[in-house]
Amino acid sequence: MNAFFLLTLLCVAPQPLREAGGVAVSAAGEVQQRTSTKRPAAQTRTVVGVITALSAEKNTLTLQPDNGTASIAATIPADAAFTRKNEVAKLTDFALKDHVSVRLSIRPDKPTEGVLKTLKDADTAAETKKTATAIYTGTVIASSLTNLDAKGADGKTTRFRVSEKTIFLKNGKPAQPSDFLADAPVAVIARSSPSGSLLASHIADSATAAEQAKNDSQSTWTGQLTERKANLLTLKRDDGAVRTLQIADGSTALFEKLTAGKKVHLHLIKGEANKDGHRTTDKFTSAR
Repeated sequence: MNAFFLLTLLCVAPQPLREAGGVAVSAAGEVQQRTSTKRPAAQTRTVVGVITALSAEKNTLTLQPDNGTASIAATIPADAAFTRKNEVAKLTDFALKDHVSVRLSIRPDKPTEGVLKTLKDADTAAETKKTATAIYTGTVIASSLTNLDAKGADGKTTRFRVSEKTIFLKNGKPAQPSDFLADAPVAVIARSSPSGSLLASHIADSATAAEQAKNDSQSTWTGQLTERKANLLTLKRDDGAVRTLQIADGSTALFEKLTAGKKVHLHLIKGEANKDGHRTTDKFTSAR
């Protein structure tokens, strides 16, 4: 085989590819677009609808959404959570034609398939949503380190989960679950947890106390300045609470023109209160 023939073969043979910034490039410098095989990330959605198929043996469920969109076929993993009539339930507690609310993990490219995270009856879901956006008031049925059961004015019982982060207050002072006896008034601020239960953040003996305790942890307080003394400010908040704050080091000059009687928004530095129970403010804006 002569040299000219060998050179010709080398010129026409396929050139190896190299990667450049995620794009395939041949040795001759030709760009070849590589098709991505990465699947779109799944998104969590809440869907309300009617169960049209259910198999406890196969751990599958089909839901017809109320909004008229296509049915969704869901697989049910072992860690899925079930709630019925505000109580922990099992998949077998549900049946065909039940009106339910489900949280599903769904990929955008497969909108009619999903993985079920939580399943609850629609009435409980609506009640949970309402309770999680307002201050619940009622009377104590039972209180423990894990749950607080209370009865509302409508006679219905609601269970709130309690954690180590739940703040208890009674008579304006820190309290314990055991301080809330049966038939005592109670107010709860809660949020809906991923499992569908209500997780209490604040439990107090009145709605006002619960609201004030929640606001104590906020990063902005609004109210009327009632006193200015050295590096301390006293604010009567819009929720009725009176709180004393210290001015942050280096921010004193910003507060020179702030006098008693002014309505203000105070920004608070994130962190725990000092040994005197005062939080720290570093700036303010006037409020109407």
